[in-house]
Amino acid sequence: MWNFTNIPFWHYIEFLLEIIIAIIYIAWIVILILGFIKSLFKFIKTIFKKNTDSYGHENEIRMFLWTYTLLWLDFIIIADIIHSVINTEIQQLYSLGIIVIIRIAIAYFLGKELKEIKEKK
Repeated sequence: MWNFTNIPFWHYIEFLLEIIIAIIYIAWIVILILGFIKSLFKFIKTIFKKNTDSYGHENEIRMFLWTYTLLWLDFIIIADIIHSVINTEIQQLYSLGIIVIIRIAIAYFLGKELKEIKEKK
């Protein structure tokens, strides 16, 4: 694999990439919490509404939550890809690749289901 440790500025680049990864993880957590809180408020709001179609509102809340879920999955994938630039051990790159593939598959199927729900609407 590549060996950039002999290059003096690589340590600074590695440090900068670690900071970027930390910012992405913080953004991921914020997105996750905001999506959950907004979905919870929408759910509570629909519970107390009278004469509402519960199935339609349930799908609307699911679409809203899945949109946030897809967004934070994208953030995690980006952070994992940046992390793979820093981490050059082949075994960890294999496991990271498998994790990214699983997350991409989850995002694809969530997006597909979200599209189907939007079409039913």
